[in-house]
Amino acid sequence: MDLPVEEMSYAQVKALSASVFRPGFVYALAYRDHPLAGGGGNFIYMPGDFSQLVKVDPLEGVYVRLNEDSDAERGVLVRQYHGAICPHWFGARGQDEFNDSAAIYAANDFAAHSARPLRFQNKTYYVGRASFDIQAFSTSWFSEGYCLIKFDGFAEDKNYALRVLGTDSYLSTVRLAKPFIANIGIFGTPTKNEEIEGVGVVLSGNSTETRLSSGSFDYLSVQGFRTALKFNDHCWKITFNNARLGWGIIETPNSIQDFGESMIFRDCFFYDTSGEFSEFRRGEWKFFGCSFDNAPIRASNDVILDVYGGHFENPKSKSEAPMFAEAYNEATIRLDGTWVGLNNRAVKAPPFLCMTKPGLPVGISFHNCKWICYDQYDVVEGGANGGELNHQFLVDGGGRVTARGWNFLNWRDWLAIPMSVSSNVLVNADFASGDLTGWAQAIAHLNGVGTFDVEITKSSGKGGTPCAELIATCQSGQAYGGTIQQSVSVRPGEQIAGGIWLKNNWDASNNAGLLIVSIVYKDAQGVVVNEIRYAPYTKMLSDWTYRRVGGIVPVGAVSAALRVEVHANIGQRHVTAWVDEAHLSVMPL
Repeated sequence: MDLPVEEMSYAQVKALSASVFRPGFVYALAYRDHPLAGGGGNFIYMPGDFSQLVKVDPLEGVYVRLNEDSDAERGVLVRQYHGAICPHWFGARGQDEFNDSAAIYAANDFAAHSARPLRFQNKTYYVGRASFDIQAFSTSWFSEGYCLIKFDGFAEDKNYALRVLGTDSYLSTVRLAKPFIANIGIFGTPTKNEEIEGVGVVLSGNSTETRLSSGSFDYLSVQGFRTALKFNDHCWKITFNNARLGWGIIETPNSIQDFGESMIFRDCFFYDTSGEFSEFRRGEWKFFGCSFDNAPIRASNDVILDVYGGHFENPKSKSEAPMFAEAYNEATIRLDGTWVGLNNRAVKAPPFLCMTKPGLPVGISFHNCKWICYDQYDVVEGGANGGELNHQFLVDGGGRVTARGWNFLNWRDWLAIPMSVSSNVLVNADFASGDLTGWAQAIAHLNGVGTFDVEITKSSGKGGTPCAELIATCQSGQAYGGTIQQSVSVRPGEQIAGGIWLKNNWDASNNAGLLIVSIVYKDAQGVVVNEIRYAPYTKMLSDWTYRRVGGIVPVGAVSAALRVEVHANIGQRHVTAWVDEAHLSVMPL
């Protein structure tokens, strides 16, 4: 007669005598410690000496020892299962307030020993202060549906929640080519800006014996740790798919010990408000379809970091000085088909910084990106280290910046902005040569008689440096004056962006005198194809004032000139204007 153990718990079954079990018969346990916690299953009683084997299962998740034979020297109940190990077999409940750390430790060790994955249920597991090592060569963690594992801190002498370890053999990459963690959320503190000091997930044990490569992390969420991910040396060719990393940064080593080859993030979401940077110090990093919400990244040394179809945003306009990316040393950051948005917020500093070494093919490049900022971009007083910028640059710093195919807010080309100081194609743009080298001067008498002269002052410029002083006098007639301009080569469809600083010494209201900036496009024969004249100034500009310019080169144009016109007329017979720090960027489409 079969014993009706299907309604009994582990404790009740363990109290039975071995004589009631028939070898070879399957016995079903309904649950382990609590009817709602699960952990039951089918067991077979097997006689024999299992005293050594049960040492790998101290919590009796697979090998259940009878009370009368606690050392399992005469027999043991063996769980019948296929595939993955489950923490509920070892006493986990997934009831949020119940501490499941001991059960997960035991299940993880058994999974690694038996070379099987560890399967969590679609529940929330609370583990208190704990740290787990996942032996990726032997096991992996995944969840049915999606589970959360909540931490209050770490185990003694540890500073991480999870650490994923590989092995010392390159041949083992066949066994490592799998998801290491899938469908699991690792959560620390629930309060933003009060993150646990430490790491959510560590990759590699920083040694050849724990080398990690060729695997992936799928639908992993890490939130509430000051460092979400930490990559150690001896870690390469790792892929993150659909990961969510919040309120924490990414740390990488500053060395080249078997590290950084083909590191990939695909469809991931990074969000933070701390202003701390994720540091990419070595290696090749590729981000496909990833979003960065106030989660700035910094590349240094010789890093190559590519963002394809990405999204940088200042969500809900929270920050007055959002930073998206920085490049240093010999690093390269390349953004392709990426959305760059500050939203409807006037900001105080450019969202990119390039401080790479001059003369090298490194820096920051933009290809077919979209810029969203409306018309409130005003960063001339927000340069690096509190310095002042000469223009409304997208990228601060003197490193190399290139761009092509920019889409400025659905082709509102007047919102085009210059890339950086390195992208200026004008010669002698700040008149530092002490003359008009690169500039052309012309007279415009406009039915008047008078004089027009351009002088280079030594110290009247915007920064106490040289600038151009334009002086016009109308002695009789309607108006008299002139222009200075500088032309650059362009092709139809390209975008130009830039600006110039101006001031004058007269009240230009009621059309008294004229001060105007324009962009003039000409064809190969020197015929004007189009001219964009920005509205003339109608007041006295006693302080230096910035005029931004930009546009798309029209069909037939082969040159574009930045022109400044100054005229005296019957309303103001003698006028003086000053211009300085001109800039034009040319961006191919």
